[in-house]
Amino acid sequence: MRFQNKSALSYMFRNFGQLFFIALPVSVLLSFFAVPSSEISFMQSFARGEFTVENYFNAFTQSYSLLRYGKWWWVILIAFVTLAFTISTIIVKIDRHMRVGEMQVFPVKRAFTVFPSALLFLFCCVLFAEVLFLVNVGVAYLIRFINNVTAIVTVAVVLNFFIRFVLAWLFSLLLLTFPLKYSEHYKYNVAMSYSVRDMSKRKRCLLSLSFGYVLSRYAAMCIAYLLHPYGLSFFPYLLVFLFAVMYVPCLAYVLYHESVGGERRDVSRVIFD
Repeated sequence: MRFQNKSALSYMFRNFGQLFFIALPVSVLLSFFAVPSSEISFMQSFARGEFTVENYFNAFTQSYSLLRYGKWWWVILIAFVTLAFTISTIIVKIDRHMRVGEMQVFPVKRAFTVFPSALLFLFCCVLFAEVLFLVNVGVAYLIRFINNVTAIVTVAVVLNFFIRFVLAWLFSLLLLTFPLKYSEHYKYNVAMSYSVRDMSKRKRCLLSLSFGYVLSRYAAMCIAYLLHPYGLSFFPYLLVFLFAVMYVPCLAYVLYHESVGGERRDVSRVIFD
């Protein structure tokens, strides 16, 4: 006989039905509006050789700054508020399941206790990301002197890759913040400080999360480029968002329990071979 696998991926698939329908609505919203078609249009124009030193900057700005949201900016606000509530709900479900062994279907009341903190955290992350993307746009403007549009766009996209990697690394450092704040009732700053100290020791995990996010993001972009003529460019992004919304909270709680110790009630049952 043996215990169930304690990994985050195994936990996610064991409870797939409980997590999928909660994560699906916000994933659909994000896949349609958080990754606008301007990004695909930028790739198509670059592949067709339509860019010159004079016109590439406007297209890059439209694709990699706040301007990419255009008239749908208000839908993005709704999507991010929905994301904060979705994450709050999943955190509450996982916390109860791992502590007690039961998972509530839709714990609305408890989710609203986490929601303000989740919304503030998400707002700070998005604000910091957009500031870094503005730096990306500024560099794309400053390197016009190269006078070779292929080299300019390549440098700008590589910098975008690096910025996304840094963002993923910093987010990964703060991964334990919510389990510590909700489950241990730590203050926000204390939970963040503890999370950074603990996650800094997990270099392999940090590298896996950071490269995993960036590579999956660019893989989704390339697949979306191929599916765009068929009107399915949203689909790879939907899969990436859906997996991330379900998996990241599971990973956070698995690492939290590894860090603080204690029994996980969700794996207390014994399975016979």
